[in-house]
Amino acid sequence: MPDITYVFYNFAYNLLTKKISDLSDNTNTHIKVMLISNVPDLNTWNSKVDVTGEITGTGYIAGGQELTNKLVTKSQNITIFTADNILWSNSTLLARCGVIYDDTPASDSDKKLISYVDFGGIRETSDNNFRIIWSSNGIFKLPA
Repeated sequence: MPDITYVFYNFAYNLLTKKISDLSDNTNTHIKVMLISNVPDLNTWNSKVDVTGEITGTGYIAGGQELTNKLVTKSQNITIFTADNILWSNSTLLARCGVIYDDTPASDSDKKLISYVDFGGIRETSDNNFRIIWSSNGIFKLPA
């Protein structure tokens, strides 16, 4: 089963009320993906403080890894968010999902969740590479 990315329930509201930073800003905005052992609750999770089940393991730092080369494009009335693939090298990890969030604000309650990638089951590495390879169609798409 391929990885599927879902957008959190409050993403549009948080974006429109400027509670999420500019996703295309590669200098001042810090968008990260953290690994968790469970499936997020799309209806109740809104901020990093709501996240449960963040993993621990060799090669993983709490809070996850920053997305690099973020890009927002528009094509045929669809807005597409992309970034480079993610790699935790030489890692020993066990994860079910990756949660993408805005790590720019100081407080975890202000760090709004954007989306999550569902691995379709537990993904595991043992002293190996743990990768998130985003869809060639983008991390997620929204109507323009």
